[in-house]
Amino acid sequence: DTLLIASWYGGLHKAFFTDTALAIIPIQNNLVDDLQKNVVTGIAKIRSDLWWAVTHGSGIFFFDPVKEQYLSHNEYSISNPSGLSDNYINDAFVDNSGIVWLGTDDGMNKYDRLSHQFFSISIPSQKNEKSIYRRPSCILEDIKEKPGKFLWIGVPGIGLFHYNRQIHTFDFISLD
Repeated sequence: DTLLIASWYGGLHKAFFTDTALAIIPIQNNLVDDLQKNVVTGIAKIRSDLWWAVTHGSGIFFFDPVKEQYLSHNEYSISNPSGLSDNYINDAFVDNSGIVWLGTDDGMNKYDRLSHQFFSISIPSQKNEKSIYRRPSCILEDIKEKPGKFLWIGVPGIGLFHYNRQIHTFDFISLD
C-alpha cells in the first residue's frame, strides 16, 4: 500500500514499505514555476483517480495518484467571481456527500461539483478575538448530528465554530 504525504516546502511525497525499509519519494510538480507550489497544506480525495493538493500560496493542484502526476492547477483570479477566493489554503475536507470544503486565508470556500463553482462563506467575527484573521485551519464533519447538517471549523486565535450547512449559521464555542 502507498501513502500520500503533504509537506511544507516539500510538496507531495509517496511513501511505501519495501522489504527492508520505508521508502519516501517526492512527486515532482512541473505545472507552474512557483516555489509556493511545494507548500502543500493538505490533500483531499475527490475520486480514486483524482486528489486535490492544496497549497499555502499557489491554490489547488489536481493530482492523479495512479499515474503519479499532476494534471492541472486552479488559483484565485480577481476576474472570476465564482472561482477560488484565495490562493492561501489551510485545509481541505470532503464531506460524506462529496462536497469539498476549503479553509482559506479569506474564509471558507465550498465547491459545488455540479456547477464547478466555489462559494465563499465568511467566518463571523467574535468579541475579544486574539487574531485579526479568520483563517479556518481544521474542518471536520459532525458525526453525532444528522448527516450532512453540521461542520466543526477550527480557527486559530479565535476558537471553534459549529456551522449549520442547511441554514448557514455559525455557533461559536470559546476555547478559553
